[in-house]
Amino acid sequence: MRALVVDDSAVIVAQISHVLLEAGFDVVAAVDGAEGFTAFERDEFDLIVTDITMPICDGIAMTEKIRQSGSRVPIVFVTAADDWDYVDRARNAGADSYLIKPVESAQLRRRLAELRLPMHASA
Repeated sequence: MRALVVDDSAVIVAQISHVLLEAGFDVVAAVDGAEGFTAFERDEFDLIVTDITMPICDGIAMTEKIRQSGSRVPIVFVTAADDWDYVDRARNAGADSYLIKPVESAQLRRRLAELRLPMHASA
């Protein structure tokens, strides 16, 4: 299983990557939506976890491009903004789920289970 983590915060990328690695994913990281979309075009992913607000290309624009390509890869948004407008925009763009930062390991694992993504037993 491969996951793409897209966030302009190295701390958030490390935190989310740690949980995904424990769950058995190989992780690729990108710093913004433009880099994330390039990674998506180059490789196949079983999951994308992305921030909403990032420089150059935000997570919503990246998700719209991914969905326009016909992909149904599960996309989980993480955002510091507890703003329902952002959540609505993310869902309209094609997000499958979202989490409010700071993301706790147990929350992310629950989302993986809800999306029916297999995890290692040790996760």
